[in-house]
Amino acid sequence: MSASPLYTIHWYDGYKPCFPLEFESLDRYKALEHCDMLKRLRRQVSLDPVHPGLAFEALIPARLVPSGPEHRPLPPFALKGGRFRLVIHHGIQNEIGYLSQVGVADVKEIDQSEYLGRVVRKFFQASLMQLPVMFSNRSIDYGSPRELAGVEDLVYNALKDIQGLVIPYYYEKHKFLMPNGEWARAIFKFCKAFFSAFPVDVTDDKHVASKQAVAERNRQPEDASDFLAACGGIGGSCGRSFLADEEKAIESLMCLRLLVGHPYSLNHIYCHSLSQNRYPSGPLFRV
Repeated sequence: MSASPLYTIHWYDGYKPCFPLEFESLDRYKALEHCDMLKRLRRQVSLDPVHPGLAFEALIPARLVPSGPEHRPLPPFALKGGRFRLVIHHGIQNEIGYLSQVGVADVKEIDQSEYLGRVVRKFFQASLMQLPVMFSNRSIDYGSPRELAGVEDLVYNALKDIQGLVIPYYYEKHKFLMPNGEWARAIFKFCKAFFSAFPVDVTDDKHVASKQAVAERNRQPEDASDFLAACGGIGGSCGRSFLADEEKAIESLMCLRLLVGHPYSLNHIYCHSLSQNRYPSGPLFRV
């Protein structure tokens, strides 16, 4: 499991999101039965894994053109909206035990081969995540796909005003039938504009190397996957940023955590925004 978040979300007006588990957690027999089913599905993944060329159909809602010139431009498919094919291009984080499976997908028209753009895709697939851990006091340690995708969806929508500024553009949550016969929850983000500058080494979230180091040590990544590979941003940890400006670099590191890490990493962005007095508190939560 990933480390606990640095900050805790407290929901406004008594609102508390509910993400019921897919099994009866208070019934130990039912919980163990569910774990056995996940193990069988995990074995099936090894026989029929997600692979390049595998396609999923997704409804992507149309987005309005951003009002501010400081926003990153939206890709044409996002402005149009509609049903598209998300074709797996390659994986970034595919190992068993992570909270999500992350990779890159090409966006194409239904029954068309024309390439329209590229998104970072994140699958929450229960059989590939850490299995539920039962304790003697009948409590359970488990982050379900429904909860992980649900929290990320809530917070992204609460921070809609800074999509394309501080965080990637977000294209809602989806549910797909995977090759092993298991339903997985998924989210997609358009992030290419975030990888248009040079990555630089940093020792922590607040240290940024000079512009000279940027030019000497690194090349410009061609797309999101190159940037993620260069940054080693797997599992929510990252040791690089890409702008020789402290505040922008901090934001960039936060964005990288969002791409591959725990959804509660959104707290980093929300708290940083509040500390800079740059954005109002979201309608659903505060810190």
